[in-house]
Amino acid sequence: MKTTSLMLRLRSIWIMSSWLRHEGLAAAAMVVRRREKNLQRLEYEQKLESDVGQVGVDSRGQLRRVRVMDDYIIPAECGL
Repeated sequence: MKTTSLMLRLRSIWIMSSWLRHEGLAAAAMVVRRREKNLQRLEYEQKLESDVGQVGVDSRGQLRRVRVMDDYIIPAECGL
């Protein structure tokens, strides 16, 4: 079968459309993943706020439970 310019053009359109479909799916997956991560972070922050104790912010901007002992702030994970 002889390939014509129309067939070559249709083939390139088909390849481009499948590539765009793939890119769209990848972008949608990233949006869903980001949304789930934000929801998990919000749930974690709400859990920390509901726990007994004081809540502080670490160097990355995330909430952490802390104990204040005199002049020192110690993360709750550190046991004395």
